[in-house]
Amino acid sequence: MRPLLALLLCLAAAISLIAADDEVKWELIDERAFSGQKRITDYHPYYVIQADEIGVIDGSTSIRWHHYQDEPIIEYSPQQEYLLNSSRVFDRWIRLAKQTPHTVKWQIEFFGGEAALLFDEDGVTIGRDPDHEGTALAAGKAHTVTIERFGKRLRATVDQDEPRSIEVKEDSRTPLRFTAQVKPVLLRKTRLWFGKGEKLAPPPEKPAQTPPKWEKVFCEDFTKPESVELFKVSHDANVFGWNKDAAALEMGPGADGQRDDTFVMLRRSLPGDLRMSFRARSTLKGQPAFFGVFAGVKGKLSKCDGYFIEWNYWQVQIKKRGKRVAGEEVGYKTKDANEWMSFCLEKVGSTITMYTEGAKVLSFDDENMERDSAHDLLSFYSWRVPMQFDDLVIERNTNDTVAPRADDPAVPQNYESGERDGAKTPTAPDADF
Repeated sequence: MRPLLALLLCLAAAISLIAADDEVKWELIDERAFSGQKRITDYHPYYVIQADEIGVIDGSTSIRWHHYQDEPIIEYSPQQEYLLNSSRVFDRWIRLAKQTPHTVKWQIEFFGGEAALLFDEDGVTIGRDPDHEGTALAAGKAHTVTIERFGKRLRATVDQDEPRSIEVKEDSRTPLRFTAQVKPVLLRKTRLWFGKGEKLAPPPEKPAQTPPKWEKVFCEDFTKPESVELFKVSHDANVFGWNKDAAALEMGPGADGQRDDTFVMLRRSLPGDLRMSFRARSTLKGQPAFFGVFAGVKGKLSKCDGYFIEWNYWQVQIKKRGKRVAGEEVGYKTKDANEWMSFCLEKVGSTITMYTEGAKVLSFDDENMERDSAHDLLSFYSWRVPMQFDDLVIERNTNDTVAPRADDPAVPQNYESGERDGAKTPTAPDADF
């Protein structure tokens, strides 16, 4: 009977904790209708918006908008709505300010967007859902989502559906985010509550980090045909191999034009902190380098349970789990579109930093950084543009306690379907450093 009694006591304690959390006394802090005719700064100090001020610039009472000519036009009233002008290229979002406390409830009424709502510890996304893991949204009607964070729980409720909950740190101050992907979303109303007497306060200072101590774990100058043996292309229809004339790794779309995406993965487990430097160039006439790197991915590249770091000739951006979390419009300072350029990315602690030609171009800090050993897949990526890479050097931080796994993440079970654990995965061949 003792084990049963212990189980009952644990259940009682859990129920008591849940009840205590649900009995949070919420204080309404802000309530307003959105207006696209207000400046983004008018939503401070509670909200931060990453979207264009179309209603302020246009001044019309009714606006018809789309980003690309082949995208559907959305018509809206900026007097009563704020347009998160997302498109197939740009994600747009509204988030809570970094001064927001832990215990918070946030409600948004919205219209439009893609047909699914996805939920994680960073907030909610209205967008793509290829794996049908989110909540389906009926088209042509307004929806209301409520996000509550209290104790160790983050809970999201869509309309009248059953709430979905995940566990978070009990002191988490992540600025919760509402992201629109692919299709525009109209924000209509918002309500914000704080609980347990908490107020706006400066975010806590981060403890001082020990400077990284970099140790080289992989390098390749691609001077020999066997230089590419430790790399794996995701599909045989893509171009992939060793280019003798350039002494470089070459990758890109195949001649049949059926596949736009090309993934070339390194057959090494690379979780946690890393620094990756290399040279790259486009081989398409008149086309500057346009590529990305997947880092810290758990598996199933199409899902991108990790980070995508992209260099474009007119912008840089970082995506997490397929949604844009940071970006800047910055172009290359180069005369020849096809000349070699140097690039570098660093992933240290909770920060990802991008460099072009030695200059820092973007940095993103993620309180919920994916840092376990399973997030260890690394891949070059190109979309439609043939690319060459050379002088690759990868270093790991010896102060990082996250250990690489012994098996190879670049196997079809993992990068196609995320079924690495339990599957028979071949060990990567030894490298000659």
